[in-house]
Amino acid sequence: MYLLTRNATIVMWIFDHLGLILWILLGILVLIGVLMSIFSNSSPHNRPLTLEEQESLKRNLEKVGESNDQQKNKHVPAPVVILDKGQQGEAIVLEAVQKSHPDVKHLSSLYVPTGDEHYTEVDLIAIHSTGIYVIESKNYRGVIVGNEDERIWNRAFIDERNEFYNPIMQNTGHIRAIRRFLGERYKGIPFHSILVFNNDSNLDMIKVKSKGIIITKHKDLTSQLQGLFHILPDVLNTEITIEIYEILRPQTEVSEDIKMKHLEYVQHRKDAE
Repeated sequence: MYLLTRNATIVMWIFDHLGLILWILLGILVLIGVLMSIFSNSSPHNRPLTLEEQESLKRNLEKVGESNDQQKNKHVPAPVVILDKGQQGEAIVLEAVQKSHPDVKHLSSLYVPTGDEHYTEVDLIAIHSTGIYVIESKNYRGVIVGNEDERIWNRAFIDERNEFYNPIMQNTGHIRAIRRFLGERYKGIPFHSILVFNNDSNLDMIKVKSKGIIITKHKDLTSQLQGLFHILPDVLNTEITIEIYEILRPQTEVSEDIKMKHLEYVQHRKDAE
């Protein structure tokens, strides 16, 4: 009975002083919060960063940004450049020339004036100590039929047949234009004419008598050039090689207007035949 009376007395006292108790608890909580804030601010993890630490943090953030960019780029495919058959062949020829010799200088897609207000487009030239190699790329498959002296050649592939201008004569015109463009100073430099066909072509029906004309396939071009570099005498020193390269290089950077006029001229000639 005594315990019940005592417990009842305590409960009554709590109810009578409930407001005071709540104020005391609130004060304690505020005090705890203040103490935690003080200790938190004094923690080494929340102190102001030194300049060295700021720089380190900046570098790490940059690395994270770079990593994120790389991850994003993994999911973004690179632009696809679609080349036509002619451009594909020229790209293969260029790679073969680059592999032929570390000192060879090369230029692609030159527009050389012919002297009659027109231009001739040269696929590629390679300048080496043994001379200037003018390369005409014909990315044709099938059986190629032609004679050095015939103006028109033929190509037969499965059920396809088509005619095309004699590439030997075409390249002879290129060489003539380049000689004229270079002028008298370089008159004695030897030129070599090279025709390159697709690996899936058959060249057995081509008849050539003249020396200095090379007809080959993509897969054999590098070795053909290396053989010529080895057996032919050196006629150009490094200085002259660079001179010729610098003279011809601007012809790879002609205006779009010149390129368009050349295409129109070529099409006009085809239509007239």
